[in-house]
Amino acid sequence: MRRVSTAVDTGWRFREAGKTSGIPRVFRLRPHRSARQQLIDDPFYRDNEQKLQWIGKTDWEYQTSFNLTTEIFARKNLELVFAGLDTYADIFSQ
Repeated sequence: MRRVSTAVDTGWRFREAGKTSGIPRVFRLRPHRSARQQLIDDPFYRDNEQKLQWIGKTDWEYQTSFNLTTEIFARKNLELVFAGLDTYADIFSQ
């Protein structure tokens, strides 16, 4: 069986679950690292780390879209690998 790989590490958006706006991001980053660029203060400055504990206690939604070839869809089995997930997650397809 020949392995076919499709990168899906661009075009992602993340947002706090239930919110309507999202922020574009690179898939490999964690929410607090992405958010730090635009939304939050430096967590390593003074007592900011304590003020930012809500980030790890919040549910986050990630969304992207990508196209697959008919060759890939013709396969009996498909495997979607998320190398960056380090906690519980629910994966949905639309």
